[in-house]
Amino acid sequence: MANTKERNSNIELLRIVCMMGVVALHYVHKDMGGVEAYMAYPNFNWFFVNAVRSIAIPLVNVFVIITGYFMVHSAKWSIRKALNLILIIMFYGLILYLIDVVFKQKEFSVLGLVKNIFPFMFGGVWFARTYIILILIAPFMNKLLLSISMKHYRILIVVQLLLFSAWYSTGLKSPITDDGYGILHFITLYILGGYMGRFLNECGILKKISVFGAFGLYCVFGLITAFVSLFINPFGYAFITNVIAAVMLFLAVAKLKPRSIKWINVLSSKAFDVYFVHRRLFGVLGISKLIGSIWMIPHILLVVVVCYLAGFVCGTIRAFIMKYTTDKLLDHIPILNRVIQL
Repeated sequence: MANTKERNSNIELLRIVCMMGVVALHYVHKDMGGVEAYMAYPNFNWFFVNAVRSIAIPLVNVFVIITGYFMVHSAKWSIRKALNLILIIMFYGLILYLIDVVFKQKEFSVLGLVKNIFPFMFGGVWFARTYIILILIAPFMNKLLLSISMKHYRILIVVQLLLFSAWYSTGLKSPITDDGYGILHFITLYILGGYMGRFLNECGILKKISVFGAFGLYCVFGLITAFVSLFINPFGYAFITNVIAAVMLFLAVAKLKPRSIKWINVLSSKAFDVYFVHRRLFGVLGISKLIGSIWMIPHILLVVVVCYLAGFVCGTIRAFIMKYTTDKLLDHIPILNRVIQL
């Protein structure tokens, strides 16, 4: 059973790595880092981009699995956590928009201001938007997930994976059409994380897989994804190999002996902030100058570390500002802090 009271630094470190995976995916994205725009099989860019995707896409899935692992035992519903995330989105939307206006990257307009402050209302920040929906409905899902036996939980997982991952992965018309960007896929990942949160030390199958075995399977399914990419595009988040790889990587870390390391826990607390600020650094980190060069390999490692540390600094400043402004205001609005025991 997952311990929700103490922060396991192994999993917190995994959370950091997952956000670095997001940075890596955006490094190669055609509209962000730009490497993808120069792909042509079999040039170096093609192999580099597909290798990064094969490694990093499961990391995005792991981020949601972690939430299910820790949150499955919660029977409390509150709007405050979701509201806090919305305010973080609004904070960065406002600050980054004003920076663009000041430095003449954009012309000020009321519509532009509104779109940047509320990007989730205009199709932006897809991960944050879907994640907020997930945490709002999660306590209600937990009522089901905590009430069923291990056997019935396994049946639920099989049905969920067949309908919303395996079927989609065949390329046939399936119930999921968003490549894993939407709430259906997040629910699948949450259910998987919840199963490990409940039965990690009880399920015979999970107990038999060693740390090295689980990590090895993550690598194997990553290689399968890379091989399949020669024929089709297997890089949707809901593609079955990406889901299984995510489960295996999380399992490898969850099976390690729990430990608590303060600096890791502190760094991981600002992972969400990295999501909002890292793209602004791509232009000054010289990605475009290295496209097509083997030097992209060490460069992408440098970029993900620099972006994470920059996001941590921004997150620390953001948290200080909000602590004495919006947090104080929300603390005095009872309805927003009400906790409903389900």
